[in-house]
Amino acid sequence: TVAASPGTVAADGVAASTITITLRDANNNPVSGKTVTVASSRGATDTITQPASPTNTLGQTTGTVKSTTVGTSTLTATDATDSVTVTQTASVTFTAVSGANLVGNPSFETDTSGWDIYGGDTILRVAGGVDGAYALEMRGPATTAAFGVNDKPNWVATSTLGTHYRFTAWVRSAANTGQAKLKIREYSGGTKVGTTTYSNTVVLSPSWQLLTADYVTTVAGTTLDFQVIDDAPAVAGEIFQTDNIAIYIVP
Repeated sequence: TVAASPGTVAADGVAASTITITLRDANNNPVSGKTVTVASSRGATDTITQPASPTNTLGQTTGTVKSTTVGTSTLTATDATDSVTVTQTASVTFTAVSGANLVGNPSFETDTSGWDIYGGDTILRVAGGVDGAYALEMRGPATTAAFGVNDKPNWVATSTLGTHYRFTAWVRSAANTGQAKLKIREYSGGTKVGTTTYSNTVVLSPSWQLLTADYVTTVAGTTLDFQVIDDAPAVAGEIFQTDNIAIYIVP
């Protein structure tokens, strides 16, 4: 069997549903020692953490699924040891995060408005986004210095003290292996305040990967500067893409 708990979670890229797979033989006895993989009907739109261990003495193992895209995913499990797909599936519904996405142009379906170059690169819309039909591509300079894209003007123009913001973005590269991350800085009247905050770092690959970071404002009336960057290009002139960028206020 395949079961998901909870069956409904926020599409914030952080909240996750636990997927429990139970394997039994024809006599309904638990089957242990089997490696299991989990797949989503929505592919790379969802982030799946595969079961870390083979099935236990109860025939069970667990993984997780999370997403930043609203909708319902059907989860399928496969006994990879014996190449057998579990007949039963489980569904997880991802619901909109409380409040609107503060990013006015998150998926570049029309243009690149609201975004500017960072680090001397060039930016352009390209086909093949993780959300919608397009993504933003960043082509780095002929150096291995950090580069990427910067929100301009800042999507969070005026904050209130103590507001909790969550920043997310998806990234990929067809051929390069630099290290991508998010960078958030808080400014008050042109003066940087608070601590520069970075997201998790991912090594770029052809698969879409999620970056996420939280920031709580330290001064009233500040603005938040937000960048998606390749912080450590492996070679000069790297190219990477980003899509489905979001900023939400966390209640």
